[in-house]
Amino acid sequence: MERVFDVALAELADPAVFHEERWQVPGRIIPGSPDNSFAVRFFEVAGELIWGATARMISELITIAVTGRDGL
Repeated sequence: MERVFDVALAELADPAVFHEERWQVPGRIIPGSPDNSFAVRFFEVAGELIWGATARMISELITIAVTGRDGL
């Protein structure tokens, strides 16, 4: 079920709600990755799981807001 909800940026910036895992897809080659894994970022906040492109964008936004520079 999909829904829209509000979360404060300060809540998303809490390190306790951010998680990153390394995933592998059988047969997928990831250049530069010794084990062919890639990072999957997600936030567990407000009883919800935010992941995928949304989590990547939020992570970049927090990096820019906190450091004042792009994290890429």
